[in-house]
This record gives sequence, structure tokens and C-alpha cells, in this order.
Amino acid sequence: GIEDGLVIGFLGGLLVDVSVADRPLGASTLALLLTLGIAFVVARAVGPSRRAISIGLVLVLTGVYHVVFAAIMVPTTEARFAINPAVILIAAVLNAVLAIPIAGIFGLIERRFGHAERVDW
Repeated sequence: GIEDGLVIGFLGGLLVDVSVADRPLGASTLALLLTLGIAFVVARAVGPSRRAISIGLVLVLTGVYHVVFAAIMVPTTEARFAINPAVILIAAVLNAVLAIPIAGIFGLIERRFGHAERVDW
């Protein structure tokens, strides 16, 4: 759900900000939450149980995250805006490859423990 995704995104962003040296606290968190917002809008428009679309979103939104993060780092660290498309492409492909088995696992969990259609008496 949206609430679970936001909590995990917030905690994951904070973990990345704390573990990487010389990174302002909250930069990754903000970029990740903005990217999650885009993912939730697309997921709401597409509907539930679209695993292939979620894998495609991972591919596309990895690049969006990197661009948003670079844009956030410009005013916070006075760095110049620089992105490397080759690095972003490699990260996006690796994330999408990793998303394939994860989507399969979530499908299995949903089939096993998901909402079963029953007649309400």
C-alpha cells in the first residue's frame, strides 16, 4: 500500500543518507519519496496486479531518481549538475533484473495469502 511504501522509502532514504559520507541528511530521502509519488500515481492509473508494468517502472524510475537526486544535490552541496547516462542505464537494467524475481515472489505471496473471493452470507 501507499503507507507502507512511504515508510519503507523514508527509512531506506535515511539509511542511504546516513551510510554515505558527505551526503546531506534527507537528500536521498526526498528524491526517493518524490520518485515513489510518481510510482503511486502510475500504479493508481494502471490498476492492481500489473507485475510487468512494475518492472518497467523500476527501469524508468531508476533514471528519474538519479536525475531528481542530482537536482537536489545542486542547491544543498553547491555541486554542479552532472549525471552519467551510462551509469544510470546500467543501474536501471540491474534494478529491473532484480525486480523480476521480486515481482514473482510477491505474486506467489498474493496468490497464497491474498484476498479470496467468497460469497458473503
